[in-house]
Amino acid sequence: MIRAVAIVLLVLGLAGLALAAFDKEANAASGKALYMKIEGPIMPLTERFLSRAIEEADESGARLLIVELNTPGGLLKTTESMVDTILDAPVPVVVFVSPPGSRAASAGTFITAAGHVAAMSPSTNIGAASPLAGDGQRLLPENRASAFQRIESLVDRIVERRGRDRDALMATAENAASYSAHEAVDAGVADLIAQDVEDLLFRLDGWSVLLNGREETLDTRSLALFKIEKTYLEHFLNFISDPNIAFMFMVAGFFALWIEFVAPGALAFAPGITGVVLWAMAIVALGTLPVSAIGVALLVLAAVLLFVETQIQGIGYFGAAGVVSLLLGGLLLFGDFTRPDIQPPAFDPPTIRVNLFLVLAISLGMFAFLLFALRDIRKSQKTGTTASTTPDSVIGLTAVAITALSPSGTVTLGGEEWTAVASDERPVEQGTEVEIIKQDGLVLTVRQAGESPSETEP
Repeated sequence: MIRAVAIVLLVLGLAGLALAAFDKEANAASGKALYMKIEGPIMPLTERFLSRAIEEADESGARLLIVELNTPGGLLKTTESMVDTILDAPVPVVVFVSPPGSRAASAGTFITAAGHVAAMSPSTNIGAASPLAGDGQRLLPENRASAFQRIESLVDRIVERRGRDRDALMATAENAASYSAHEAVDAGVADLIAQDVEDLLFRLDGWSVLLNGREETLDTRSLALFKIEKTYLEHFLNFISDPNIAFMFMVAGFFALWIEFVAPGALAFAPGITGVVLWAMAIVALGTLPVSAIGVALLVLAAVLLFVETQIQGIGYFGAAGVVSLLLGGLLLFGDFTRPDIQPPAFDPPTIRVNLFLVLAISLGMFAFLLFALRDIRKSQKTGTTASTTPDSVIGLTAVAITALSPSGTVTLGGEEWTAVASDERPVEQGTEVEIIKQDGLVLTVRQAGESPSETEP
């Protein structure tokens, strides 16, 4: 019986493989092209999207993949990876700088040139590929030399595989040269000009490309065009990988964790759980961005100093140092220490850094928190009533539940509100008098007034 089941499963598996192969051949025979859009800075998530599209085009038997490109540039490391992915693609990749008014600046220059066919719409431009720092400033001489070596190697690979004009490509990096669509075709950087995707397919018919060492002639007549969209996960990752969002997640996560440390167990551990989730998303976001180790170290130092300020009785030195560290850490989180150049770049490069006004707003908010909130926290730490509330002074006193305790909630003691937890985890109704039997920081453990210890112990 077991042998018969195994044979049936094997036959079904082979049949599935055969159907998949037949479907791929059928798609290729019927004529299918995939189409995707890349807009905005070139980042690691962009490379993942491109790799997925190429893989999907290959698996579905598509005749070619059209990449509509509009980018101000991006990371050199990601550009190198994307160029190699296109050069080794198992299906023809047509990079199309479109619609009119778009550009393939900086990193986009080499991505376009790496395509089996490089096409541009009228009123588009390509070039201005001088290497810059993440904050948009020109690199220091020693870093600039290293970057140019990598660009030269990248251009040589493109020239070898695609036959582009090397001098014209290098001029975009060495002299920030920029070409219009017609100039790019004349200079040997691009292959053709098309109005839109339909016009592009018309002009590609009969075009010969070199695909992994063999020459192929494109047949683009009556091709069915299918657009590849980003997945929900890719949209979410794009959202959190914004430097401003990543920074806000880090700061909000710190505050949530701080609340959990100050009032453990409050709100059913919601602050602690929220803090962990926010920090996890921040770490994921930082993994897609060029993070400065100094920026991260300053933010961690700020968190430590601000936490220390809330735990000891000082005169604000730790808090002030924490705010300064937060300000500097936010500004340097995605930047470096390049000096500004006298001559600005010839184009508007993508800047990967936290918005200055956002950092200032958060730092000022932190300063206000230190001035007002910490004063109240220390007051509650010092005086639970008009008398001193040292760890043993409130034990035995009677408070009133101003919210239901199920098992946690809020009680009032001497005109001040405290977080409280019922000792036996039995619900305590609002308005009930409770006796304090334990204090842990700003959290009180209570039982209903009049109950004996034996009644509250399991």
